[in-house]
Amino acid sequence: AMQSYCLWERQHKQLEPEGLLKPLFKIEMPMVCVLVDMCVEGVGYDLDFFALHYGAIIESLRRYQTVANQLVGRSDWSLDSYKDVSTVLYNDLNLPVPPSAQISSRNKKVDVAKRDLSNRGFSTNFKALHALDGQHEIVQLIRQYRKLSSVKDTLCECHNRMSKKVHTSNARLTATWKHLCSETGRLTCDGPNLQCVNKPVEFMDADKDTIRTISLRDLFIAPSSTVLISCDYREVELRLVAHFSQDKTLCQAFSTSNSDAKDVFGVVSNAWAKFDNSWDEAERRARIKQCTYAIMYGAGTNTIAEVLGCNNDVARTVFAAFEISFPQMFRWFHTVAEDCRRTGFIQTLSGRRRYFAGIRNRASEEGRSEERAAVNSITQGSAADLLKEAI
Repeated sequence: AMQSYCLWERQHKQLEPEGLLKPLFKIEMPMVCVLVDMCVEGVGYDLDFFALHYGAIIESLRRYQTVANQLVGRSDWSLDSYKDVSTVLYNDLNLPVPPSAQISSRNKKVDVAKRDLSNRGFSTNFKALHALDGQHEIVQLIRQYRKLSSVKDTLCECHNRMSKKVHTSNARLTATWKHLCSETGRLTCDGPNLQCVNKPVEFMDADKDTIRTISLRDLFIAPSSTVLISCDYREVELRLVAHFSQDKTLCQAFSTSNSDAKDVFGVVSNAWAKFDNSWDEAERRARIKQCTYAIMYGAGTNTIAEVLGCNNDVARTVFAAFEISFPQMFRWFHTVAEDCRRTGFIQTLSGRRRYFAGIRNRASEEGRSEERAAVNSITQGSAADLLKEAI
């Protein structure tokens, strides 16, 4: 107790002149009690869910492997092995190697012509598979397999932890919530991560050869006479960028989407640029959303090219059109970087600070990286402030 008191006396003198006592007492300290209650209380869990779905998932994963074997004409490989998948895609099927796949494990460019797969040279991650869409039907199958495999892994983790933690009388799963483990102030959760539960996934039913849907969110149930409430902040970080930058076009997009019950990304796309008309509405929205957030978080033309499936020249045109459409947003990005270089820190809505020691070195990669992180910290940190205060 005496050590804590002495530490508080020391820290108090540093926090008060920097205006950090207000966010400490208004947001962070009250969150401690809330998070303790959340850790102790847990969430209702459907004990029958695992037995009902696990067998079907395993059989469907086997079915995916069988179909994949037929598509490539070999059975000595596994969809679970990233190296095997890379060999099948880029050697056996000779598919084009997208730019996002051409980085080796040592972060050096690999020889595409030689198709050198040493050091797992060609990636098959999400970006690479996205760039290969339409090249071969196995690409979509691999993506479906990985989604279902992720559901299986999460289901197994929850089930294993339930067997150790669950109180059989009320079947509640407890997790560990933390609010000091993220540099931006975001809440984190593990054991399991209840903030990142898979959305509903469609997969092939192994027995009936039909499409089946599973939602891990159905794992969590409300006790009798109570309900679970799902709340959505609706693009809170993009709204905060509109608030901080006061970009007229972006503010108008939110105003229009709010008053007319339209999706904000539909309004953004109309203000921004023309996109591929061959995409359906869902695909169009998904790609526009990806591009918007990618640019907002500091991505360049390479990322835009991967998202849109176009070459870098087209991506540069799209990026330039975005900058023209939302000029005040980019001016705010520049202002944040300059202010952070001058003071050495950024502040969120609540007044919390994050310091950036290397941002003054503009010529270095560290300096450029910290410029992007400074903007992200204001938006993500302020979003965390709003969430914590709401809780």
